[in-house]
Amino acid sequence: MGLKKVDEYTIDLILAAPMEEAAFYLPYNLTSPWLVYEPMYEECKSFFDADGKAVETEEEAETVTTDYCRSLDKTVSFGPYKMTYFELDKQISYERNENWYGYHDGKHLGMYQTDNISITVIPEHATELLSFLSGEIDGVSLQSEDMEKYASSEYIYYTPQSYTTKVTFNTDYAKLLEHGTGSQVLVIDEFRQAFAYAIDRQHFATAFTAAGTAGFGLLNNNYVYNPFTGESYRGSEAGKKAMVDVYGLTYGEGGDYATLDEAYDALTGYDMAKAQELMAVAYDKAVEAGIYDGESAISIDFRVYQSDTIYVQMFTYFDEQLQEACKGSGFEGKVSMTMTVDPDYYETMYSGNADAIFSTWGGAALEPFTVLAGCYTDASDGSGNQMEYGYDTSKIQLTFTVDGEDMTASLQDWSKWANLEEVAGITDKLGAFTDYSYETRCAFTAGMEECFLHWYTTTPVYYRNVAALHSQKINLGSDNYVELVEYGGLEYRTYNYDDEEWAAYIANNELTY
Repeated sequence: MGLKKVDEYTIDLILAAPMEEAAFYLPYNLTSPWLVYEPMYEECKSFFDADGKAVETEEEAETVTTDYCRSLDKTVSFGPYKMTYFELDKQISYERNENWYGYHDGKHLGMYQTDNISITVIPEHATELLSFLSGEIDGVSLQSEDMEKYASSEYIYYTPQSYTTKVTFNTDYAKLLEHGTGSQVLVIDEFRQAFAYAIDRQHFATAFTAAGTAGFGLLNNNYVYNPFTGESYRGSEAGKKAMVDVYGLTYGEGGDYATLDEAYDALTGYDMAKAQELMAVAYDKAVEAGIYDGESAISIDFRVYQSDTIYVQMFTYFDEQLQEACKGSGFEGKVSMTMTVDPDYYETMYSGNADAIFSTWGGAALEPFTVLAGCYTDASDGSGNQMEYGYDTSKIQLTFTVDGEDMTASLQDWSKWANLEEVAGITDKLGAFTDYSYETRCAFTAGMEECFLHWYTTTPVYYRNVAALHSQKINLGSDNYVELVEYGGLEYRTYNYDDEEWAAYIANNELTY
């Protein structure tokens, strides 16, 4: 709801509803600093009326903008380091802020050994890697082609991320028809499902990413549904069952596998024979519905950020797998994909002007229940975060059985309820989402995730992880990744050489990793 100043050192944070386990969730959700230096913040404001014309005061303004923290001269540093240089898309530098209280309170001994930080934008990976191997920078992220040489390095470290990369489709018939390429076949459920089964996710992750792993769900292995026990959402019975059901595996008596765990462990999502069967069904449906004339060429426009080699390789794989899935159906020889470089491809999809894109969502790994409402069910018309243009989750009905009674509501409303919103028809009957145990909330979320994926408007491909090398000059705070604190951060980094010693070392030694 807002903030209220109590005194110079106290702020009341006023919430719309009580916060569950505030001792954990409040600091967890306030990890980014939002304090401002008021005199400069006020000076940086600009005022405009409804027509966009500048006005003198905030009282007469319809819109207020600010360029606070947009340049060095309009930034006030207040942490362990202060900014000393900033050039957009080029470089940002910091030096030790001797006025920071932590350098004088006796509670940070041995920490923050770094005196100066310089971050330089290096657009080309090859140049970045060369700079690292020359000892000029202290770390470098790796790409798939680097792994053969560096995978066994003692200086490599892997950082799991809470992000899933997916192929997202536009399913709005009118918009697709405007494209004039036959891509309106994407409205056929079996066409999208066939694409999903045509992708070998394990191969994709190994061949085209440095550290990614095969991805099947909207939420990846980083998500924890109970922050007090560390229990994994993806490893829960409900989380596993959702994936097994989405990809058509069966278990138990008469099933393909004896147990849920066996079925989940066998999950690949790849079945080209099934993809080809589905594509044959899709062709018949498209022709019968008058969506496709049965003969014309079909081109699916796939938008990517840039034309780096790795993007070309990923696109080529998708195109080849799609064409393989079309074999034996009426689509054979008629369907292909085209790659369009579009740095604003998210915005293009938001407006319905792309057929397919990569989309990546994640974050808040210890709060999985809010992800669906925040990322996936909020706006089928592109006015929110949802990437799946045309997929209206307010019209998708989902039924849960609660205390022996069936409750039906839209997928969008269920996700809003899980996002702690009051939803008519749900809250008044079931109470608040937080009234339920973590296990029950986990089951609700898994049901929603399964429902969203059931229509294949997005196809998860891989869970993102980062492989990187750190310099022989430095030691990370920890050799093991720990959720929230990762490898300890800059404050726990120590050094084997100071700058002068390092310059002498690299001048007389060839660095090997």
